Amino acid sequence: MGRTNDTATQVDLSEDGESHMYVWNNVEENGKIVGIIEDKKFNLYGKEFFGIFSEEDTYANETVSPTLWVPYTIVAAVHFTSSIPLFIFYFTGPRGLSSFNKPVNPNTRTTKESTSFRIGFLFLLSIFYVLYVGHEVIYGGYIYSFAMESDLGFSTEMASLLTSVFWASFAVSRGLNIIVAKYLTPKTMLILDHVGILTADVILVIWGAENMTILWLGTILLGVSIASVYATGITWAENYITLTGKATSVFSISAAMSGILLPWWLGYAFEAYSVMILMYVMLALTIGMSTFFIILLAVARIHGKKPNIMDDITTGAGNYEDLTTTDLNNKDDRDTISQRSNANVVSEQT
Repeated sequence: MGRTNDTATQVDLSEDGESHMYVWNNVEENGKIVGIIEDKKFNLYGKEFFGIFSEEDTYANETVSPTLWVPYTIVAAVHFTSSIPLFIFYFTGPRGLSSFNKPVNPNTRTTKESTSFRIGFLFLLSIFYVLYVGHEVIYGGYIYSFAMESDLGFSTEMASLLTSVFWASFAVSRGLNIIVAKYLTPKTMLILDHVGILTADVILVIWGAENMTILWLGTILLGVSIASVYATGITWAENYITLTGKATSVFSISAAMSGILLPWWLGYAFEAYSVMILMYVMLALTIGMSTFFIILLAVARIHGKKPNIMDDITTGAGNYEDLTTTDLNNKDDRDTISQRSNANVVSEQT
């Protein structure tokens, strides 16, 4: 019996975590070529790549490619590292640079936000943004892999174009929404955005892996619908609570952590399950995002909008003299309060 040099290998990771290398050898026996499979256990830590290897056929003397979670782990590490200076500055930086940190007279009506409502509202808003940012990041990051791994026959160029179309529709929609915001209220815009996102996710779950046209249309609809949620959500929330720098940092940091951790986790799920896991996770995130938005709407309706500074100034209510100029919306507001202060001085003198 003699062996030829024609061999092939495959690396697998069994459910119990034990690694195997299956080696196919073409063996000549009694004038016939037969195949013999050898199961060789080995330690992944001694290989060139650290971690789990994909189940794909490779040939002798070729390196086994790493799975998708490796590059996303690198990206997550870079994002986390870049955030460290911001945390350091937040805890050690100089205080009092903003008027938000200055004490405000408790008689001012604009400060009458109960602590419990403020904390609860910020908590709900943080979860809302965690789900939103996670949805945006995983689709933009994994749509290329979804297209390539699906049975739709995408080439690398077409898959790259699909990703570009998503971000292009996202950018164009975000720009156009500056104009739309002049005619629609933030609440109306958010409702329309949620309807568009949910519609896109549903059609992508049902037909995204079967119909190339649906995948293209769903991608465009998703990019258009999801673009304005972040900015519009902040504008809407400001009607009910005062979003100081610290308050904004709460949900911004929460959203950033979602953008780091969710793609990292999905890298594992993408390999462990089918490519459709991307669409299922997106739909779940959208349902969760819509649920928390409905809760926020209910809480905001019960509590009511926060008092308007200019309403207090116009009616004479509130201690507007303690307000700083940055608390006012524009120059007209500052002019109004200046005129009213002068009028008070004249009346006191007379």
